[in-house]
Amino acid sequence: ALIFIKKAIDAKKFAENAQKNTELYDYSYENLFVMVPNTVEQVVEEATNQHNCLATYVNRLISGDTCVAFIRYKENPDSSYVTCEIRDGALVQIKGFSNSNPRTSELSKFIDKWCKAKKLVVHHW
Repeated sequence: ALIFIKKAIDAKKFAENAQKNTELYDYSYENLFVMVPNTVEQVVEEATNQHNCLATYVNRLISGDTCVAFIRYKENPDSSYVTCEIRDGALVQIKGFSNSNPRTSELSKFIDKWCKAKKLVVHHW
């Protein structure tokens, strides 16, 4: 029974952090928008779709040590595009499929505007 209690507590903490991070980082511009996952399942699904190690971040997301956000196309909101890690007011990772660098002029413009709007610094890009 303890594992179910821990899972329930973790899910509640995850959801609370997601709500706070959505308020902090929610953004939309032209064809793209930022989505903060509000369930562990969404993080695991992104990791699977993007072929990256994002699923290993779950405990850090539950504790609030870091935040992840997904950049998606508005016309295809359920399809993974770019995964970002935000820590201490900075974008510390911006990754495409299989940890590739997803830089395009469209994405660069979006990241610049998002960071200005949300007072984020870009550390790695």
